[in-house]
Amino acid sequence: PSAGSPLHLAVPEQPGLQRYPPASPRGGGTVSEFDRQLAQILEAREERWGKRQFYAARFPALLSMTACIPMPLRADQAVELWFTRAASRTLEFLTERGQILELLEQDTSPDGPWLIAGALQSPRELKELCVLAEESFPDGRLLDLDVTAQGGGAVSRRDLGLPPRRCLLCGRPAAECASRAAHLREEVLAKAQSILDNVQ
Repeated sequence: PSAGSPLHLAVPEQPGLQRYPPASPRGGGTVSEFDRQLAQILEAREERWGKRQFYAARFPALLSMTACIPMPLRADQAVELWFTRAASRTLEFLTERGQILELLEQDTSPDGPWLIAGALQSPRELKELCVLAEESFPDGRLLDLDVTAQGGGAVSRRDLGLPPRRCLLCGRPAAECASRAAHLREEVLAKAQSILDNVQ
């Protein structure tokens, strides 16, 4: 669907892997190039956050969908194509369960592909369905479905009494593994790539 078009089919943060920072440059890379790329990523995230706050004032609930995969994979065109298919499938999943959604913006930034949609139902109901969607598809772990309530407050799994999102590799809370850098970056990349290979 095009931006701004309502989806009349039935009619975001546990960031998880997004917390893994971009790998520092090795070999042919330079520090200045790395710093420039990091600045672009942070600027893209800040801009998307501003969009979420803007739209959150206009809808009872807001859905922000991003790719929850390590940074080196997000620039791959195949990942952008996968995200487009996964986003369409997820929106259909939500509308089939009674959500009235309006696609507001969809694009790709230095931080990877993303989508923002407004919802007319309660943010808690939308978040519950987003968690179900994340856990219903083989590649659902590679999507972040963040929900913002009207006024700008995020609705988390904890708010619903649900356990935190699990790590791709060990099953522990993803945020805990990310903050401790518990796994080799190569292991996380390989696992994410394996999931993508199996769904493409």
